[in-house]
Amino acid sequence: MSRKIVFIIFCFFPFLTNASVNSYVNCFSSSDQKGINLQFVIVNDGGRDKWFGGYVKYEKSNHPITIVPVKESEEEFTEGRPYEYTTTWVEIINGKPEGKYITVRQGAIFSSFVYINTKSKKQYDFTQVFDAMNDGYCQWNDNDRK
Repeated sequence: MSRKIVFIIFCFFPFLTNASVNSYVNCFSSSDQKGINLQFVIVNDGGRDKWFGGYVKYEKSNHPITIVPVKESEEEFTEGRPYEYTTTWVEIINGKPEGKYITVRQGAIFSSFVYINTKSKKQYDFTQVFDAMNDGYCQWNDNDRK
């Protein structure tokens, strides 16, 4: 029995030592007067396998929503500058796609962040809020910001 355990650990050890997970947090507020705030988190494997995914956490929700990238395109506008990436993300709620996010970013700057509800087709535009970032998460209460 102990040989099996040692064998299993030995087999997975290279994967554990090379495991590198990066996360990038961005804060957004709806562009309309509704005051919808969300935290958008991208998680990747450090470029090893070029895997990435993420989640969205709305300010007034206790649960994050899983998002999966389904389409991405890139374009270089100026040599030596970061590429512009347009990514379509599908949100998964209770195992079903409920909406999609379309993001356009260049480096850490998002020039467009749109949510479209699959059923109602209603669209919500969001704006990146840099001053909501606090210690790796979004803090929406102005009185508590440092």
